[in-house]
Amino acid sequence: MKSILLLSLALLTVITSYEQFSGLKDKVFNGAGKLFDKGLSKKIMNEPITTSFNDCDKSKVLPVEFGKDSVKKLLCSVPYDSAKGFLLTPGFYKAVAKSFCLHAGTYAPSKGDGYLYAPLKGPKEQLVYKLINNWKNHPDINQRDLQLLLWAVIARTKFKDLDTRLKLVSARLLSEDDIDELSNVGIEYLSDAALKKAINNLPTPLQRIAEAENSMRQKFYAANVDYNEMESLAMLAGVQTETGNEISRGLWTLLPEGCYIRYMPYNYTKTYIEIYVPYTLGVNGIYFVGVGKVATPANISSQRLAQSNVITCDDIIGQ
Repeated sequence: MKSILLLSLALLTVITSYEQFSGLKDKVFNGAGKLFDKGLSKKIMNEPITTSFNDCDKSKVLPVEFGKDSVKKLLCSVPYDSAKGFLLTPGFYKAVAKSFCLHAGTYAPSKGDGYLYAPLKGPKEQLVYKLINNWKNHPDINQRDLQLLLWAVIARTKFKDLDTRLKLVSARLLSEDDIDELSNVGIEYLSDAALKKAINNLPTPLQRIAEAENSMRQKFYAANVDYNEMESLAMLAGVQTETGNEISRGLWTLLPEGCYIRYMPYNYTKTYIEIYVPYTLGVNGIYFVGVGKVATPANISSQRLAQSNVITCDDIIGQ
């Protein structure tokens, strides 16, 4: 009888220690229970954003040296229409665009990385587009908070389980229907054993991404969201040694608007951009928007960078 009582007390202690993590216990157990779900591996790798280097048009580029000696106007000095974008007449422009990491478990941009334009694509492209596009109308929202929300989407976190602060930020950027969608879909935090079995046959880079996203879900679901910790999970430590040798840093890539752009990130939060508008587009110019465009590396282990319409021209470093 005494042994049964001691065992009961021990179990109660374990359960109590788990319950302090806001229901994380149930999520871990549920995740482990899906160990035998044949579709779990497919669900894990069903990326919310699928933009990849395969979506880049490598046939319509201009060399790195193009426009080297040109005079570049500051993008901050041109007219901006909230519905249409920046009005650009023929010539060259430059700015620093606020950007966002869309690929957890990958290396931060380095000076050797080459990036081309690719469109924002995937099952959650509209939600990601809205989050970034609506941010310009809420300048008081910190870029870090928006990045956390984007990581939550990328990691397939259920928004109903986010902490109160992030829920309030998402309510300002998204509609009720959007938030309902993000609250009713997602993946639970998986135990190490469950995750290992689900991703065992995947290539190493994809395993790293799945592990990073799972660790991020654990933090989100435990309501223990520290930006620096999330950043350390999203960014692989060290410097990327493998480069996508198909492209060079500073290569110009064609945009749907008919102009050319080149992306040279300082880091994942800021991307130096240059734009060239050909005279063949007419003297009246074109409208350019950054949202919906992704600076995309050739290497799967490097970060995809979602671009925004929020720009600065006072911190253009060494350009």
